[in-house]
Amino acid sequence: MTIPGVGPVVALGFVSTIDIPGRFKNSKAVGPALGLTPVLNQSGESSRVGRVSLCGDQMMRTLLYEAAQVMLTAIRSRPGRKAQSRTPTDGLSREVDPLSISDGDLTEICNRLNSTPRKCLGYKTPAEVFRQKLLAQRRRAG
Repeated sequence: MTIPGVGPVVALGFVSTIDIPGRFKNSKAVGPALGLTPVLNQSGESSRVGRVSLCGDQMMRTLLYEAAQVMLTAIRSRPGRKAQSRTPTDGLSREVDPLSISDGDLTEICNRLNSTPRKCLGYKTPAEVFRQKLLAQRRRAG
């Protein structure tokens, strides 16, 4: 959870999706399990790399995509921060030194991610879904 855009909901979703890490031979085997590998179309001598396969867990892919978007776009370069590169067209920092991001900014990003309703969750926020699942699990255990 030390990566910008990865809050408790994304971390919990990743841990619950992966479940038992020992079932993967190495870290490269996690991508295909989440459906994050490209589809390869081959015919005769032609070979074309297509879209992402989308075979794995849709909610986890959505959470990872949104965390990546936060890393790329939500953290604007401000004076006093070290940005390795900037695109001249939009003024957004594409690579930011993680040590230069304040705890307040991280909290704001996590809150924004966790309080945004998502279509894949029936227009509920991840925090609401997490709370519902947690309560249901407590009811089953108790």
